[in-house]
Amino acid sequence: MVGKSVTYVKMSGLVPHTTEQPSILYAALPGMAITAECYNRCKHSAECTGFIIDYIQGACYKVNLHHETEQYLFSPNSSYFKKVCLKVPPHCIKRAWPVDIAPNTQLLGYQHTTITGVVDKWHCAQLCLTGKTEYGRQLDKPLCKSAQYQAWSRTCTLSAETKRSQPEAYGPDPLGQTDYIENQCAECKF
Repeated sequence: MVGKSVTYVKMSGLVPHTTEQPSILYAALPGMAITAECYNRCKHSAECTGFIIDYIQGACYKVNLHHETEQYLFSPNSSYFKKVCLKVPPHCIKRAWPVDIAPNTQLLGYQHTTITGVVDKWHCAQLCLTGKTEYGRQLDKPLCKSAQYQAWSRTCTLSAETKRSQPEAYGPDPLGQTDYIENQCAECKF
């Protein structure tokens, strides 16, 4: 898709399962804000495909995965930021990450649009961010605050709700086959 740029997606409480030991990218005193520094250091490094922040240690670690991993380990005091290419809306271009992803979780009952034949979760995230198909066709209901992707059926569902607006509907997918995607660029209107 024309206009894609390098950005990050955030996975809170998770780290990628890898046999390679991540190397230190940046460290500060515990409690100091480090996300921006880690983001900038990784963004300018070709060998950095993502980074892990350990909030307790006040450090971040460079990840260089040569393959797509879909296996993550629970790490409640950490977040993983994965480098990806997405077309980010102009009003959101300065955001450090336009999308949060929570593997194996779902928001039940609030989807307004279902799209089949979606290649992967990144294409689903793109549909939610822009409200358009990869060919530029506007979706009927473009407002998307969150989406869900099921790889086994190649289905992307869009919603105007989030885990914050409907917390009782959010939770683990018992089958472990749904990825929850939250659009951090959705404009808040009062």
